[in-house]
Amino acid sequence: MNVNQLLIQAFGPLISSFWWLIPLFIIVVILKTPFIKGVIGEFQVNLVAKLFLDKHIYTLFKNMTFPNRTGGCGRFGLNRPGNGAPRRTDRQGQRQ
Repeated sequence: MNVNQLLIQAFGPLISSFWWLIPLFIIVVILKTPFIKGVIGEFQVNLVAKLFLDKHIYTLFKNMTFPNRTGGCGRFGLNRPGNGAPRRTDRQGQRQ
């Protein structure tokens, strides 16, 4: 008996029974990427804001960036020290 025939006989029924696990695994891996998580999160926030907030009072702004002190741009809420955000100082005004 050939090795290929032996492998086909051993794993053939297993693969034919559980073939759907391979596409499922690929879909799960794609959904776990940071980019897709961000897209899904933005969609959820936009949908909830559109459905539950009063359109006459609230305005939805998407993909806003603001200039920081170093001349670059940063996304709102993501400023860190060294990225244009103020650093902590002690009482004498010395940087920590």
